[in-house]
Amino acid sequence: MAEIEEKLSCQVCGDLNASKHYGSYCCSGCKGFFRRTLRNNRHYICLNEDDCPIIVENRNCCRACRYKKCLQAGLNPYLVHGDFGSTILPDSILSPDDSKRRKYKKRGERLSITSESSEVSMTSDCSMVKKENELSFEEECSRWQKLALNFHLDDKEMENAPLGYKRILPKMKVVDADSIAVYFVLVEKLCDNFIDSNANHMTSPTDEYFCSTAVSAEKALFQPRSVSSRTAINWSADYFIDSSGMKRMYCRILTHYGDWVSHIPEIFSLSYSDRVRLVIDRNVPCIDILLAYRSVINNAEGLVLSGGSYYPRKESDQRTVDIQIRPYLKRLTDTLYDEFIIPAKKMKMTEAEYALLRLLVFFLPVEGLSDDGKRIVRQAANFYRNVLSLNIQKEFPDYSTNEIMERMSKLMSFLPVIEIAKSAENAGFSIMTLFNIADLNGELTYEIYVKSQS
Repeated sequence: MAEIEEKLSCQVCGDLNASKHYGSYCCSGCKGFFRRTLRNNRHYICLNEDDCPIIVENRNCCRACRYKKCLQAGLNPYLVHGDFGSTILPDSILSPDDSKRRKYKKRGERLSITSESSEVSMTSDCSMVKKENELSFEEECSRWQKLALNFHLDDKEMENAPLGYKRILPKMKVVDADSIAVYFVLVEKLCDNFIDSNANHMTSPTDEYFCSTAVSAEKALFQPRSVSSRTAINWSADYFIDSSGMKRMYCRILTHYGDWVSHIPEIFSLSYSDRVRLVIDRNVPCIDILLAYRSVINNAEGLVLSGGSYYPRKESDQRTVDIQIRPYLKRLTDTLYDEFIIPAKKMKMTEAEYALLRLLVFFLPVEGLSDDGKRIVRQAANFYRNVLSLNIQKEFPDYSTNEIMERMSKLMSFLPVIEIAKSAENAGFSIMTLFNIADLNGELTYEIYVKSQS
């Protein structure tokens, strides 16, 4: 019985719903991937030293390693047929020896292809990612970051979906505080580094970069690609923001938020109406803490706004900013810089602390939630608060109980600061939306900044 069960699992990714295809057992997803690779003469390069784990949750992360795993699992390229008979395999996919043998191969004849006959031998272990005690925090982050950069999407229907729906990252272990911290740090890195457009969202012409506020807030946050393509985010502070870049900056960052929030498991426990309310209402403070912490790690003299743009903190520099937008960004920047960026730098807030603190910013009850929704939000807030406390104990093992409590208290004191920043942003952006300053008027901005406040 154990042998039968093993055969019914996909020999490539481990999916349990497998059957026999191309001479081996694989799922329909890996079957389709293998077929498309051969029919379309696709060439893949691994960016992770040919050491990518291929499991069902992240099998799209690296096509190069997935294709090698297909060959290792015994999928036979010669059994892939085109629309008019056998597929004629390109030389680039086969090894030189296989290319020569192809000349003498009769149609319909079966040939066993092993990993040794593929172009690159499969030497690394592509099994499930091991626990954090086998990979350090930094190694885990680096490994999955590279996988994210190597990810490509086959399903066109998922094009506008948030990144969380694509299951690029492995699931976190909810009983392991380390795993939870690693997971949400990886989510931040994925949202920063995943790109699907080579355009520059601040400077590229409109025929190269697309963004729109002419969509509902619900569609924007559950189909973030409909608001902006995923260009290189670039959190450096290179130049002062101006009115021509405001809409582009806003759209790109909102897409970043939609991708981030889609990785939070608890939102799928909410009813759809509660989910929409929470995700829309908490977008402003969650974006504010994102901008503030990116300013911290990039040592910006102000508030970074993506695409290399930023709003300066120095009064003398602020006087040189585009007068159209100057008054509406000043209060937000001053609040975040003085009350978050400077203290966070001083205490050397870690990436994990920030990632968990951002979840606490998100999980605050909002008006209109059902009783069940409020319960889920409270439970999630308590859960991640405990995870944050455990993370501090782990990262600072020499701390006394009082020192741990003091650090936890400092982190929690940032929550009201972010709510003050939210009020500042709502005040400024609602005016810009109503009077179409910097081209910010649109259904999306109206729902978020005007309608939600009425």
